[in-house]
Amino acid sequence: MMNAPDGGPILALAFAVLAARRVGTALGLTAVQALVLAAVAVLRGLYPEAAAILLLNGIGVPWLLHSLPAGKPHRPRIGPVTSLCAGAVLALLAAPVSVPLAVVLLGILVTAATRDRSMQVLGLLAMQSGIALAGLALPAPERIAAILPAIPALAWAALWASRRQAA
Repeated sequence: MMNAPDGGPILALAFAVLAARRVGTALGLTAVQALVLAAVAVLRGLYPEAAAILLLNGIGVPWLLHSLPAGKPHRPRIGPVTSLCAGAVLALLAAPVSVPLAVVLLGILVTAATRDRSMQVLGLLAMQSGIALAGLALPAPERIAAILPAIPALAWAALWASRRQAA
């Protein structure tokens, strides 16, 4: 499994995304999370994977989200203290098994804890970082599939279509 030095900063950034109350802040944090993930790939000698993570997760999806017309303000379903406590419980249960699993669970919590669609897509992008982190330990064909941001990209497409219909 993944040791804490590889995944610790990515897990900390997942908590920061969970704590973010502004979509713009969460957008920047998910981009930084992807940059850290790309650095982990570089440290492992996985240069093409690092480039893909940087271009797709760090620049592509955040740029697409930033280019959308502004939606409604971020409206959390649960308060910040409750969401952080729930995140701490999830991380404490999952991290001993796998740090990437803890990151995935925090991303799911971000998605579930808000009504704002942009923030939900950012939660999926944070979740994707956990999947990609786990994927870096896989052999080449599976590793490539794990780092592609398919779920956030599909969610962005649905968000784009819904905002376009509303306009």
